Amino acid sequence: MSLPTGPELESLLESEEAAMYEDLFDALPAALASELGLEASRVGGALRMTARAFDHPMFNRVLAVDRRFPANLDSDSDHSPGPGRSLSPRDAAELLGNAREHYDAAGVRRWMVQILPHMESDALREAAQEWGVVRLRGWVKHLARAEEAGRAVTSRGSGSSAHLRGRTRSGDTSTPQLHVIRLDAEEAEPVGELSDLVETWAHIVVDGFGLPPSFGPWLSALAGRERWRLYAALHDGKPVATGALYLPRSGPGSFGHLNFAATLTEHRRRGAQSAIIARRLEDARGLGAEWIFTETDEALPDGPNPSQHNLIRQGLPIVYLRSNWGPPKPEE
Repeated sequence: MSLPTGPELESLLESEEAAMYEDLFDALPAALASELGLEASRVGGALRMTARAFDHPMFNRVLAVDRRFPANLDSDSDHSPGPGRSLSPRDAAELLGNAREHYDAAGVRRWMVQILPHMESDALREAAQEWGVVRLRGWVKHLARAEEAGRAVTSRGSGSSAHLRGRTRSGDTSTPQLHVIRLDAEEAEPVGELSDLVETWAHIVVDGFGLPPSFGPWLSALAGRERWRLYAALHDGKPVATGALYLPRSGPGSFGHLNFAATLTEHRRRGAQSAIIARRLEDARGLGAEWIFTETDEALPDGPNPSQHNLIRQGLPIVYLRSNWGPPKPEE
């Protein structure tokens, strides 16, 4: 199956990403959702996530805006933003204004609205000024056909210090120092009990993303869900890095999403994430995914992003940059 290009491709990938987050929130235990003020809801077609107990844009953001936002617009109105259209002055003012009012009411200072390239306009920038919003660091979208991603292997260093950067023809996704496992697979049984491995996996994700420790049970609840597969890189038999694969369906037109990549500080830049990427690509192919995609922070001159380079080396090029708009980061 070939994919559309331009605005249609952007809209398709946003829709797939939003569906993944809806499944993530479906795994959220009700008591924990109430305690932490966590919720995700469709607003005019866009997905709006809120985390009152975690003042950070990761879970306080609006995405898939291309799906007709704001909510008070009639779905048949010519005024509603749709695929291929930039934001008009009214669109932009209502979009940012609604987000500002919602997050202010929730007591959240740090939030963002994610805007696709084809939707940016002078009207958006003018509305941002009006609502005290600025352009934050963007996110880039990576995409590749599953059969083509991760096929090449390159190394850093030589001899025993070389690290895997792709996938060997034999399917080996380990290094002399690292071994990647899927937590719910038979290969994980000698490492430890599944419940203990999942708890450690969640702890590494919480630490890597700077999440509150109370998010751990939510992340642990992903284990055993039909669409999710959780991975860990082991060093000396202990988990030191994580990743997940979300695959809602297989066959033509199916998308696998790579997420929750985190590494313990003392084990970073040692090839763990490259090995986990390679393993997830291999598994996604075996499970019948046609396409693989994910997101990372855009690389900036004063803020490089190793994850972006890892993905590009593994054959997942950048297909577009999604700009993020929200209040300036408060002074520490």
